[in-house]
Amino acid sequence: MPPEDALSRVRISTRAVQTMPFGSGGSTGVGADGTFELVNVPMGAQLFRVDAPDPWMLKTIYVDGRDMTDVPLEFRPGGEVDVSIVLTDQVSELSGLVSDSVGRPVSELTVLAFSTDPELWRSQSRQVAVGRPDQNGHYQVRGLPAGEYYVVAVDGIEQGSWFDPAVLGRLNQDADRVRIREGEILTHDLRVNLPS
Repeated sequence: MPPEDALSRVRISTRAVQTMPFGSGGSTGVGADGTFELVNVPMGAQLFRVDAPDPWMLKTIYVDGRDMTDVPLEFRPGGEVDVSIVLTDQVSELSGLVSDSVGRPVSELTVLAFSTDPELWRSQSRQVAVGRPDQNGHYQVRGLPAGEYYVVAVDGIEQGSWFDPAVLGRLNQDADRVRIREGEILTHDLRVNLPS
């Protein structure tokens, strides 16, 4: 369990799977004993969201004993569920060098890592992350959950469009595939063909 000073900075909330006109539900903190209570959760399909201080991140969410980490939960009037949240300080890191066809570093692209499972291509998914290469072409993406991912360097992608299933469905055609384990520090270089 994270130390008390870290627990005091953990926030737990829910987010509607379908965007709601009045936003998502409220959030709550965690007590010194690790317990929390989240009330007035909006009805309908909701995903739990956990914000934790470094180096902690969400590992697993159990609802009534079932793993519901990235699965929407349907809330109904008068309903009550027992939720257990597991945090981990084993944070993954994916990094590498983006270079052109002759090995020169490229800095003006965006590196996108996203799950090979299309079911996880949705707004604010934990399995979709971006990184910008520095002036030397080095990129870094931290905190992806364990799993298999596409990794690709793209040009001119709009902010937030990397959650769009249609966009990801096109980008995966030219992407590399990597497997990331919990807490793994993985190096994966990307070679891109820039227009001449």
